[in-house]
Amino acid sequence: MLTDSGNNTCLLSSIKLFYTEARDRAIAEDIEASALDLIMEADASVSIYREQFGMLPEDLPDISLRPFVDYSRVNENNYTLRLHLEGYDAVIPVSITQTLSAEDVSIVLRL
Repeated sequence: MLTDSGNNTCLLSSIKLFYTEARDRAIAEDIEASALDLIMEADASVSIYREQFGMLPEDLPDISLRPFVDYSRVNENNYTLRLHLEGYDAVIPVSITQTLSAEDVSIVLRL
């Protein structure tokens, strides 16, 4: 009986570890998806502003994204986006002459 109890404890510990690792992987995947979404939404808000006013904005147009994304206008044709999320320290250069793709952002963010 003592052996069975020890085996059950070991089995329960293994199951708990498996679910903890699965939960941690799911959280990491959610954070990665959120990082990508934040950058793409920020880029979309800049593009919409540019279409409406014919120039790049001074600040990130979507105020709700400002706590999460830094926007910096480099010149009349270029700007950068940077996430305020732990683990992401990449600056994404964007040109109005090219469309920012999710694949490009993923590469820069190392997703």
